[in-house]
Amino acid sequence: MPWRPETELEIRVELRQRVGAIAQEILNAQPCGLNEARHLVALMERWLRESREGILGSVHDHFGREGVRSHALAVACLMMNFAHHAGCRREYVLEMGLAGLLHDIGKLTIPVEILDKPGRLDTEETMVMRGHAENGGVLLERWGLVSPLVIAVCRHHHERLDGSGYPSGLIAKDIAEPVRVATICDVYDALISRRSYKQAWSSALALDEMRRARGNFDPDLLAAFAQSLEPATL
Repeated sequence: MPWRPETELEIRVELRQRVGAIAQEILNAQPCGLNEARHLVALMERWLRESREGILGSVHDHFGREGVRSHALAVACLMMNFAHHAGCRREYVLEMGLAGLLHDIGKLTIPVEILDKPGRLDTEETMVMRGHAENGGVLLERWGLVSPLVIAVCRHHHERLDGSGYPSGLIAKDIAEPVRVATICDVYDALISRRSYKQAWSSALALDEMRRARGNFDPDLLAAFAQSLEPATL
């Protein structure tokens, strides 16, 4: 199905349902989820080539049309768009998409009352929530079907260049470039999205805030990321 204004809502509903099914298959260590995940990523990569402004526009639909929006899909799209913009080989673009799709898989292990809490998490809840990164890496290792790149993105996308991140407190030299890109895409999408505890930010405001957060993001990659959004930034 082509990505068009008249098909977008139907596609987004279907994609979100498929992401949920894939997540459960991974949680249950079932191998069939990988083919479905790769097929979904390949579809998104094709839509990026054919309807780039349309699919990036859906990422920047802050409220989600009728509530249909997925952070995992948005991050996968942003990571593939970045890799496309950088002129990477299609195989790498698809691997980045798979990493983005699965980067938060560890949240399946977090209690719903913490995951969906409308207010600010307390100290204990924050520590539980932070466990999703390591838990996700363990889940994917147990699954045994994805590359070290995908596992690294899942486990380390909350690391920061200055060593203040988690779960391992890695510093710049120890954080691979795909992970650095994932960190940018993850935070950017969180900022432009409406959440129970915040309103959606504009793209410009999100990028400005990220530029000011020195020590968190690779400045060269962040600049390239901002360029990759033009002229589709909303």
